[in-house]
Amino acid sequence: MRQPVEVEILGCRLTVASDDSEEHIREMAAYVAWRMQQLAGARAAGPSLNLALVTALNIASEWRKLQRQQEELCQMVNRTAQRVSAKLTAAGSSVRKGEGIARRKEAHDPA
Repeated sequence: MRQPVEVEILGCRLTVASDDSEEHIREMAAYVAWRMQQLAGARAAGPSLNLALVTALNIASEWRKLQRQQEELCQMVNRTAQRVSAKLTAAGSSVRKGEGIARRKEAHDPA
C-alpha cells in the first residue's frame, strides 16, 4: 500500500490510504468535490451528510449506467467476433475445397 494521501473536499480534510496513485486519489477527490458543488448549487452552507449521500448516489448511478453500456458493448463485440469467425471458417472451408482464392486466381491469370 502506498503512502496515505491528504485531500480536501469542500473544506473537509481526509487521509486516504489506497493502492491507487496519489494522482488518481487527488483526481477522484476533485471530482467528488465538483459533483458536490454542483448539487449544492448556491447554498452557502458547508458540506452535509445528506449532500455527500446524494452525491454518492448520483456517482453510483453514473457508474452503473456506464457499466451497463460496457456490458452491452462487450456483447456486441462478442456477437460480431462470432459472425466474423463463422465467415472466416466458411471461407477457409471454401479454400480447402479448391474454391475461392484458387479459382479467382485462374480468372485473372489464364496462363
